Amino acid sequence: MEKVAFLGLGAMGYPMAGHLARRFPTLVWNRTFAKALRHQEEFGSEAVPLERVAEARVVFTCLPTTREVYEVAEALYPYLREGTYWVDATSGEPEASRRLAERLREKGVTYLDAPVSGGTSGAEAGTLTVMVGAPRRRWSGCGPFSPTPRRWSTWGPWGRGTR
Repeated sequence: MEKVAFLGLGAMGYPMAGHLARRFPTLVWNRTFAKALRHQEEFGSEAVPLERVAEARVVFTCLPTTREVYEVAEALYPYLREGTYWVDATSGEPEASRRLAERLREKGVTYLDAPVSGGTSGAEAGTLTVMVGAPRRRWSGCGPFSPTPRRWSTWGPWGRGTR
């Protein structure tokens, strides 16, 4: 079974990654590694250093801003593999999301800006709505890996999910 990864175990990311770990081998990373270890204990995910995240077929991020996502993407860039999906649940900035999509495309990585709606209760219940900004043909293959697989909607090209 293919691995997924989740970066950013805050109020939204922690339960979202938990839903993934129940269905897939899940690698988790957080700036505070103790939180990743706690997630590993609670959900059976695997806490890993940042470079190991690149082993996953689908990488999810849920970080404070697009700036942090870009910084993590640059650190991971040498390790990323062609064919990887990067699903960014950060409520970020549209233009920065478009730039990140272009940067990752150079490496053969499909980036989706995919912020979520439903709050922490939705994250815990697994009922978030994912608002995807990317051409549908680019992301249709990663939908089954979602923490909320039945609640994805396309909002247009890159950057539109964050609007």
